[in-house]
Amino acid sequence: MARIKKKTCKVCHEAKPITEFRRHYKTADGRFGLCSACLIKRIARNRRAARRKEAETKKAEVKEMPVGEQAREPEAAEWPLKEAEAPVEHGMEGSSPAIQEHLISEVEKLGDFSPTMKALVDEIRHKVVQEMVGVIECHFHAHD
Repeated sequence: MARIKKKTCKVCHEAKPITEFRRHYKTADGRFGLCSACLIKRIARNRRAARRKEAETKKAEVKEMPVGEQAREPEAAEWPLKEAEAPVEHGMEGSSPAIQEHLISEVEKLGDFSPTMKALVDEIRHKVVQEMVGVIECHFHAHD
């Protein structure tokens, strides 16, 4: 069998040396039908078309989103948490008045403790009462 030295490209129709064609296992001569230059152009064109189509799809998806999601979508990972979504700090400051009152009663069950601890408990109890009064006032004003 004679070795092929030249092959004609299917796109540019030029006869080029066989080394200008990429290898392909499914063809009879073992080389792709397009020369490397035409193949590179075709791949680039297809890539641009795929990117353009992907961008159009993304634009259509964003158009269908509610307004809040549209604004949040591009920088979702960079946005800081809102106060309502922020994690609650563990400790007396981040807990509810009922939890604080329960903790105070548990500490008092331990018996006598230092004056500084007693002052801290009294301070927390005062904050709890103030918070409860604020919650009750808000509740009654909301129903006016």
